[in-house]
Amino acid sequence: MENLKTAKWVRVFEAAGEILLKVLGMCAVFIVFEYLLGLIPNLNADRELLVSMLLLPTLYILKDANIIIDPLTVVAESHPDKISVFRGVAPKVKDTLE
Repeated sequence: MENLKTAKWVRVFEAAGEILLKVLGMCAVFIVFEYLLGLIPNLNADRELLVSMLLLPTLYILKDANIIIDPLTVVAESHPDKISVFRGVAPKVKDTLE
């Protein structure tokens, strides 16, 4: 059995960047909506309503933050007749290619 080298840190930075870009996208949507609402005269739209409308989608994005740590749990093993990959903490998943 031989442990194979995996690109753990590359995937960690990729996943963190993905989450960060999604959150920055939500911030951009907030800024654009706030500007557009300011253009409409006699509109009583306050900032708190806009924040509350964008809070749920932002939390939905942040719930996937576990994908940042997931690559650190990957262990790949090479056997003469198969390759096995273990990942996760609880539950631990085993994938085998024979």
